[in-house]
Amino acid sequence: VFEGRGHGHGVGLNQWGAHAMAQQGNSYREILLFYYTGAQIQQLDDTSSPPPLAEDPTTQVPDSSSTRIGW
Repeated sequence: VFEGRGHGHGVGLNQWGAHAMAQQGNSYREILLFYYTGAQIQQLDDTSSPPPLAEDPTTQVPDSSSTRIGW
């Protein structure tokens, strides 16, 4: 059962609240643990080496701002 008030279900990360916490100097871990109490943050892969760079860093990504999704 979810209980909430205002808009939405009242559970989970709030985009503006997380932004404000970051502006106040909180780390991503502090922000996630604030919104997801009891969660465990773990590293799942070996990040000892950086990911490979794109072969052509000038590649353009199509603008998806006009994409519409409905259900």
